[in-house]
Amino acid sequence: MADKEEMMKLFLTILLFLGVQTQADLFSVTQSLEIDSESTFYREGDYLFGYKVIEFKTGETELVTFESENSNLLASFGEQSWQSDDPYLYIYEGEFDPSDPEGWLYEDDDGGEDLDFYLEADLSPNTIYNAVITTYNPQEFGTVDVTIT
Repeated sequence: MADKEEMMKLFLTILLFLGVQTQADLFSVTQSLEIDSESTFYREGDYLFGYKVIEFKTGETELVTFESENSNLLASFGEQSWQSDDPYLYIYEGEFDPSDPEGWLYEDDDGGEDLDFYLEADLSPNTIYNAVITTYNPQEFGTVDVTIT
């Protein structure tokens, strides 16, 4: 069983590295994600936000923890830019639609240390969810490490 779990973890890591949205049975995984302008959606009216999606299926466990750390995010507005390091998390049941980002079940901004998110979510077992990792500020791009357990 351990070999199968390690292979699945390696497969998920490779797919996440390649920027592929994937589905996997939930287990503990930490991944460095690149939030860039390739995948964007509008939130709060006319503000553009980058994002990455991790699709996962819960097992029998209902309590799932999401945590960010080591953020290296640069925000910009016009000619000004600043180090923001403020990731944001949304949890959706089923698929995330960037053209209609409403309908999330859980969200978290600064529940962790400093400006990192930390969320313990009580999710239904054997259900597909999407964790959408984005930023607090619009036009904020860079990297963030995300752990889901």
